[in-house]
Amino acid sequence: DTCIFSSTNMESDWDLVCAICIDSLNDPVVAGDTRIYCRKCIKSWFRSLEERGLPRSSPWTRAEIGEKLSPSPVVIDRHFMLAGANVPSILTLRSVFAHLDPLRDILAASLEGWQPPQVVMIGQESSGKSSILERLAMMPLFPRGDDITTRLPIHVHLRNAESSLPPTLEVVDTATNTTVRGPYVVPAISGHLDVSQQMDEILREEQRGLHGVSSTRRIVLHIENRHVPSIDLVDLPGIVAAGENSAGTKALAEEHIRLHDKHSIYLLTCPAASGPNVSVALDMVIRQGLQARTVGVFTMCDEADSERQRNLLLQRLAPVATGGDANGAVPLAPHGWVATMTKPEKEEGFTRLHAQSRAEQEWFKSRIPAALAGRAGCGALMSRLEELFHGYLLATWCPSTLQKIAAELEKVQVDVSLLGGPALQGEPQRARGFAVAEALKVIESSEKMLTMVCCKSLLEPLRVAIVTAMQAPLAGLAPHVLALKWAEKEAAVRKACQDAALRWPALMADAVKELLQSGPVAPTTSSARKALLEQPPFVLARFPTFIEKVDAAIRAMLTAQAEEAMGG
Repeated sequence: DTCIFSSTNMESDWDLVCAICIDSLNDPVVAGDTRIYCRKCIKSWFRSLEERGLPRSSPWTRAEIGEKLSPSPVVIDRHFMLAGANVPSILTLRSVFAHLDPLRDILAASLEGWQPPQVVMIGQESSGKSSILERLAMMPLFPRGDDITTRLPIHVHLRNAESSLPPTLEVVDTATNTTVRGPYVVPAISGHLDVSQQMDEILREEQRGLHGVSSTRRIVLHIENRHVPSIDLVDLPGIVAAGENSAGTKALAEEHIRLHDKHSIYLLTCPAASGPNVSVALDMVIRQGLQARTVGVFTMCDEADSERQRNLLLQRLAPVATGGDANGAVPLAPHGWVATMTKPEKEEGFTRLHAQSRAEQEWFKSRIPAALAGRAGCGALMSRLEELFHGYLLATWCPSTLQKIAAELEKVQVDVSLLGGPALQGEPQRARGFAVAEALKVIESSEKMLTMVCCKSLLEPLRVAIVTAMQAPLAGLAPHVLALKWAEKEAAVRKACQDAALRWPALMADAVKELLQSGPVAPTTSSARKALLEQPPFVLARFPTFIEKVDAAIRAMLTAQAEEAMGG
């Protein structure tokens, strides 16, 4: 795959990407907003709006548009890497699955039922949690704005898939884990609008206003895309230090940790202008013993840009050997702290996220010394997330996947062994000897079964023929007529027996031939599989000419025996 997105022509480059599914355009069409989309994606969006009783609207602007779709003259290169991959983002984690694409069928089975890791954002209210998640995902899916805060858990389920689909949104009851609204299609370019709308509706239903937090509902976004890793992103409501929402936000975070800690990686956000030592979120991380799986993230560094604040930030980023909290520094071993800057840019959508990435890199170049460069920017954050992600894969997914691959390998090896031992090229006499021995073994071990099968096939028709012949009434017949009728019965019975005797050679020969052609039966126990792998059988089915000769010899022998018996 090659990336078609250049940093110098970002706006036009994004015109080659479907804003709904975030992938290269497939069967591109121009909609009423003059934007180009995949035909299936824009139709899915229109259908989703219709099902909710909403007018057709632009995925970019949400302004009403007509239903007309015109073919696009744009020629698309379908072999490209998602644009977010050329900037620090969660998309780099997909490389693990990219290397394993040849095993996609096995991976699909191993991923079924596997719980992907969750990247859980923990921080105080308005500490920049959503902005960090948005930058990591490189998708504008999280609510943003000076007056907007996360009021209930928002889950983004990213799943690596063979083809990309439009994202869907659903509202889930946290107590019953059942869907109460949706799922319905949302465009990736403006999904944050749908999330904000659903969050507002839930708060109005529960709180009768846009205040407080909801612990009974969560919003879940499902994204299946060929460029993303299989991972969950979770944005929890910010923890309020004091006031009426303090207990609720703390309880919600603690409950999520209790239910999902086994599968979670944590990002702890702290505004750069305040010290970590006063963070109630950090206090929760320490009390819950989550430090080993937590990366500290200083956010909004552009708002702490005085010389004194920059010096404090550098001291808080540097490892504190003493473990003290001088100047508000709190060590967070083993992953420490990373500084980030997500200052809003004037662009919108995907281009805004790329602009923020470039602005962050430029901003830290002149403010962070080389010794701490590995602790600044979302690239540094991604490096630590990558370590945690790979560690989670090694601990949870790799063992079960290796077991499935080993089982698949053994199955293939058994199938190969069932084909028979290696051909004895250049040794026809030895091969003939093996074949004769195997044929005798098969026939002798199945002699009783063969006799019973053939007898059953013969005796039942013979019984019916004899009973039919003997059923004609004889009572009251004159002696000379009786003698004639009895002779007829004897002739009928004799003919039935002769017919059976003549059928016997063919029935037995057919049964033997089928047995020789059937090959070995697949083993059902581990010990039988082991024995088969250690000593592959000699499979007669691989030698059809030999079987035909054995069949001809058996038929001739049995026919001669039958004729001799009838002649006797």
